[in-house]
Amino acid sequence: MEATRSRPKTPECPGSPDGRWEERDAFVRRLYADHGDCLLNYVGRLVPHDPHSAEDIVQETFLRAWFHFATLAPQQTSPRPWLFTVARNLVIDSVRRRRARPYEVSAEEIADLPDEEGLDNTLLGQLLADALAQLLPAHREVLLHVHYLGRSGPEAAALLGVPPGTVKSRMHKAVRAMRRVLHEHGVNGVAGF
Repeated sequence: MEATRSRPKTPECPGSPDGRWEERDAFVRRLYADHGDCLLNYVGRLVPHDPHSAEDIVQETFLRAWFHFATLAPQQTSPRPWLFTVARNLVIDSVRRRRARPYEVSAEEIADLPDEEGLDNTLLGQLLADALAQLLPAHREVLLHVHYLGRSGPEAAALLGVPPGTVKSRMHKAVRAMRRVLHEHGVNGVAGF
């Protein structure tokens, strides 16, 4: 005897159809006619500058009303407070979902980013500027003259009006201080330091 295969049952959703499709549809159409505009205005104020999102939230609200037909239809009171509460909760959920999701960028924005080498050089430049700011002014001045402007020790000494030995001493102390500051920031082996 051959086994017959039965079709898998489709999962039932909340407020599953009970053969009253037309009644459900008519109920939701009446709800929309009576409360749709007010609900859209309300949600539009909660989600300013995003009319498409407001329309989506209103649509989801009425879809949930369709699912909850069995509890909403027999009520003697207006379903308006229920609709507005559901819409407000959907707005809150939407805001939370957007905050939890990381910021998305387009392909054009990614293409405009600098390459890794450029980014590394920018970061290193910022670290060097921060490290220079922590030096004593006399050490920073000697370091800039010798390393940045490319002057020799005697040239820097003549411009600064100090003996060449003082330039050497300040240069030595400045380089040690720069190494220490850069090491504290996790940078090792920078050329010249």
